[in-house]
Amino acid sequence: MGLYKRGDVYWLNCTIDGHRYQLSTDCNTKEAAKDWAAGWRRKIVLGEVGMAPKEKFTIGQLLDRLKQRWQMEGKMSVQNTSLLKRVREDWETRMADELTAPQLEQYAVRRRKQKYSNASTNRIFQCLRRAYILAEVPWPKIELLPEDNRRTGFFSAEQMKKVLGHLPDDGLRDFVRFCWATGMRKGEAAALRWSFIQDGQLVVPAEVCKSRRPHVLPQAGPLAEIIERRKAARAFKTSDTTQLSEFLFHRGDGLPIAEFRKSWKTACTQAGCGNMIFHDLRRSAVRDLVRAGVPQSVAMSISGHRTVAVFQRYDIVAAEDMKEALEKTATYRAG
Repeated sequence: MGLYKRGDVYWLNCTIDGHRYQLSTDCNTKEAAKDWAAGWRRKIVLGEVGMAPKEKFTIGQLLDRLKQRWQMEGKMSVQNTSLLKRVREDWETRMADELTAPQLEQYAVRRRKQKYSNASTNRIFQCLRRAYILAEVPWPKIELLPEDNRRTGFFSAEQMKKVLGHLPDDGLRDFVRFCWATGMRKGEAAALRWSFIQDGQLVVPAEVCKSRRPHVLPQAGPLAEIIERRKAARAFKTSDTTQLSEFLFHRGDGLPIAEFRKSWKTACTQAGCGNMIFHDLRRSAVRDLVRAGVPQSVAMSISGHRTVAVFQRYDIVAAEDMKEALEKTATYRAG
């Protein structure tokens, strides 16, 4: 028998005749919990009490319940749908009560070797933890990984031109152009459908957007050009017929654009852009909108930011910006 702490209360964990049992001691201190457990053992030996077996679940069953809760709360966004899918791929068949902190740590090390960021691994841990808490299954004690939230990457127009030149021209180039122009998140852009176009505007429903608010963009400038090209490339062939994709962006198969990490990394390397990530397109869009003189409220509407604080974190100040500011100040003081 063993004791563990859940919140402020100690719980008893034991196995009897091959069955695992868990029950609360209702004690806030370890010493009191030990006394309670000792008394409980005596009652078991004397046959004075019985214990109901703790129901066992797979992690997949826990995720099913979490999905149902998110659907009830209107939180089944593209991002959460994708997150649940990834968690299922890695954990679905495991028994929930057998998950340990060392297993989670090994998983984090493996993902790091695969070049995944700590932030993406933390999202998986948070999803698992939410599912465990919802099902009242003890969650292994493990701290989230440290994250570097500094926002420093952005593309210049020349860099973007080079990257595009090294990307496959199968729909992926237009997808990247669109995100660079609007700052739209990858998941939101991948979910765009032709049915979202209404009266010359692209109206993205709230359930698709991370902000939980509709995102409206006019068909103007580079967006109009991109949408026209995608319209011409909407048809795709199957084995015996030609169909029209319901998604704005696909790569010849009619399906929404999904994983292209290898193509992205290769294009950035060949373009001499170093270790840039796709989210740097969003930072680039915000930075360029501000420097083009677009009012902040309009720029936020285009990028889909809800708060000024987050928007301003994306407005990266580079060395060239500070140099220009100092030169302008010196000119002003010189009269």
